[in-house]
Amino acid sequence: MEERMNTKSFEKVGASDVLRLSILLAVYNDEASVRACLNSILQQDVAEYELIIVDDGSSDQSGRICDEFASRHPAIRVIHKENGGLSTARNAGLDVACGKYIVFVDADDTLPQGALVRMLARAERTPADIHVTGWLIDSSDRYI
Repeated sequence: MEERMNTKSFEKVGASDVLRLSILLAVYNDEASVRACLNSILQQDVAEYELIIVDDGSSDQSGRICDEFASRHPAIRVIHKENGGLSTARNAGLDVACGKYIVFVDADDTLPQGALVRMLARAERTPADIHVTGWLIDSSDRYI
């Protein structure tokens, strides 16, 4: 399969044009969950971001769903590539990311309201190179 990108430019921006945040979303056969994930990202109260979706050779409708979201949201760019696994998908996103900060999101994740604002605030007030967040599993109306 040949790699292809949607029509939005993937050129690196100049140093003065660096975005605040690049959100990298790797997708592989996640049609059941990717809409909820994308909606949770788009509902965040964060400015100056890009959302780079890497469709890692999905054989279901995941790639089409991602393209539909990208057609409606200018901050979203989609890369379609041959399946190579999570690491190659994330690396493909990193190759084109322009943000000062990078956030990795999985296609079965949903971000609670305010999650990205809290992550950015923590990143900007501490000198750490990496920040790791907690997670919750929603199981039968309980959080584990």
